[in-house]
Amino acid sequence: MAIKREAPQWRQSPRDKESFVLRYPLHEWFDEEVWELKEGVDFTGSLKQFRQSLYYHARQGFQKLRTKIERRDGHTYLIIQAYPMTGDELAREQAKNRL
Repeated sequence: MAIKREAPQWRQSPRDKESFVLRYPLHEWFDEEVWELKEGVDFTGSLKQFRQSLYYHARQGFQKLRTKIERRDGHTYLIIQAYPMTGDELAREQAKNRL
């Protein structure tokens, strides 16, 4: 017979962490202006993974993203600019999302 009990100490799953969208001001960064993001200040973790996540979230908002990595003064910067998809790109992306 099943019994009700107190919850154990669960290990935290990566999915339990604060979501990417809540952690970073994507609505500001995806405004079609050029933004310089400093590693360790504006974002944390793997630069490669962060960049991939930006591309993913831009695509979810039907935008494209330009990125460039710059290293200077002992720091790493990710330069980004979101911009609108063309009509054909937008139609293809919307069709993929319907599947």
